[in-house]
Amino acid sequence: ALAALARTSFVAAYGHLTDPDNLAAHLAREYGDAIQAAQLADPTISVWVAEAETVLCAFAQMRRRRPPPPALHGRRGIELWRFYCAPDWVGRGVAGPLMQRVLDAARGEGAEAVWLSVYRHAPRAIAFYRKHGFEIVGETTYRYGSKDFPDWWMAVELCTPTPAPQRD
Repeated sequence: ALAALARTSFVAAYGHLTDPDNLAAHLAREYGDAIQAAQLADPTISVWVAEAETVLCAFAQMRRRRPPPPALHGRRGIELWRFYCAPDWVGRGVAGPLMQRVLDAARGEGAEAVWLSVYRHAPRAIAFYRKHGFEIVGETTYRYGSKDFPDWWMAVELCTPTPAPQRD
């Protein structure tokens, strides 16, 4: 179910950017059933799903093995690797609570920031991330098929609780 949601969501967001052969190869390499099963079993990857009306409608994957972008050098950050919503569920209120769950989990792990990459020409996604406190912190590219696409690094600083003052 997760792999099917991932494929459907990716095609809706980015399927128009390449030819059908590149798209099929990308989907097989990134969102195949066995690949998603392996990611679910990987202890360095956390996966959350949003369900409504007994249907998976959005998912997020956070991974801990990539170094953060240069703007976060020296900060303990966690990558929000994937965040997708099924096309029929965009704008219906499922993504916000899912994002809050991801940010809360990152705080719980002691992260100082969460970072992600987003396609520069995806204004709705960028607006959603900004709504949740993410700001553009750099530039990168994303390899999709045989072509590189321009992405932004975005990050949100997480407030960590300040310890209570010690009394003598």
